[in-house]
Amino acid sequence: MNPDQLSTAFYMVARLADKLGEAPIKDKVWENQIDEHWFIKINGHSKEVKGLPAYCMEIEYDGFPAGNISPFDGTMLAGEEINEDEFIAAVQKKLADLGVEVEC
Repeated sequence: MNPDQLSTAFYMVARLADKLGEAPIKDKVWENQIDEHWFIKINGHSKEVKGLPAYCMEIEYDGFPAGNISPFDGTMLAGEEINEDEFIAAVQKKLADLGVEVEC
């Protein structure tokens, strides 16, 4: 997987799935509580499943929709606490807590 071809958020979550032994996500819907605020669902199917478009990740913050990202683009809220950079930081922290070296 080449991180230069993927959105940073999606790439970091892919690394998390790999570290947790959940990769590949192909043909399943994977859910993960990143921390006390962030929750994700990823559809690894080639068609819409459970309301998620194919190969897309739904991101929630405190139970509310915060973004929808594909491997190459997407949309995120742009608030002070709820934005793509804060989401990436939360995933990076979880990876670091699991012993994975990440660039911050």
